[in-house]
Amino acid sequence: MVEDVTYLRAVEVLSYPTEEVFKEAVLALNLPPEQIDKKNLNAELLALMLKTTPMDGPLNQRYSLNQWAASQSDKFMPVTNPFLNPFNWAKFFKSLKQDKKN
Repeated sequence: MVEDVTYLRAVEVLSYPTEEVFKEAVLALNLPPEQIDKKNLNAELLALMLKTTPMDGPLNQRYSLNQWAASQSDKFMPVTNPFLNPFNWAKFFKSLKQDKKN
């Protein structure tokens, strides 16, 4: 068997039959002059949105990668349960006794 490479022509799929018809359709397009509401571009509103908007795409990716890296570094470590630690229980009972005295 011998490898035989066949190159095909590039195919452009357009919704218009020719480029000229597309250009005419774009030039004939009538958009309303003011589609953006000016009250949405208020500087105070934009500043508030910037402060209160949750993470964007890159921050979500960074958070996800950090979580994955932490899980990989803890992969072979034993998982401990703080409720099974007797020293934590001793601290808890000691704090209860101190709260009763006060």
